Amino acid sequence: MIRIDDEKPYLRTCYKKQRPGNYVGTQDYIEGLNVSSNVDAKIGGVVLSKRIADVQAGGVARFSNTSSITVTPLSLDRSEPDGASLQDWDKRNQKCSIIDGLLSGIVPEYFLVEEVLHGKVNFTNTVYFSSNINAQAKSDLLVKISKAFAINMASIDVSTSSATFAVSASPDKMTLAIRPAMYNIAELSRITYFMRGERGANLEIAVEAALRERDLNFYDRAEIRIRNLLGDEIANRTQWAQKMVYGEKMYPAADLANVNADFVDFHAVAVYAAAMESLRK
Repeated sequence: MIRIDDEKPYLRTCYKKQRPGNYVGTQDYIEGLNVSSNVDAKIGGVVLSKRIADVQAGGVARFSNTSSITVTPLSLDRSEPDGASLQDWDKRNQKCSIIDGLLSGIVPEYFLVEEVLHGKVNFTNTVYFSSNINAQAKSDLLVKISKAFAINMASIDVSTSSATFAVSASPDKMTLAIRPAMYNIAELSRITYFMRGERGANLEIAVEAALRERDLNFYDRAEIRIRNLLGDEIANRTQWAQKMVYGEKMYPAADLANVNADFVDFHAVAVYAAAMESLRK
């Protein structure tokens, strides 16, 4: 059970029959997202942009302005055998009685978690060689990259003009996402409708531009664009997550995979959520 406001666990002991750590394999997340190479993510305790600056210091290479983020899920904790098991909570624990209200959508401050996804976050970087670099300087640069990012030289993909490599921001598996047990299908449908057509496409472009931008002036312009596209929706920026897991028309998360994308489109909902998060100060 998670608190919506700070995303911290509230109750962990309501399901005696559920065993934590029952990991199962999942497929890699293959859709990359380009973000500014100046991002403040830490690789081995050192900010990514600092490692990039160290490699570029010799003047024989230039990093791409963006890094591609990929997510590699390693395991999935889920209620067993299925979502119906969430009804089998510890009736002797008075605190757990809140679960009936969560499943019915009448408790707005919390939500019940059905799945937790664990994995790694990876940054893929590209380095462009200067036009006059010689073979020895290129070899030295690859050694410098491998040491700076603590990676094996064999993992660096080298061409005549560039080198591409990936580093992990999370060498140990970490929680990447949690999936609520129930969703307010009316709210998901409303967001899907709001994101249809040109507005949704433009909002996705604006969100990605904000994530990629290194220059604060350009970021501010992207934020203004996001605000203009969201319009009256901005009033929901502190409640959008709550509205998705609270309400009269609650729907089991597992069943939403079979809902027509014209009715509930989770990609559109994710873009909407990212836009809302970008406006949080």
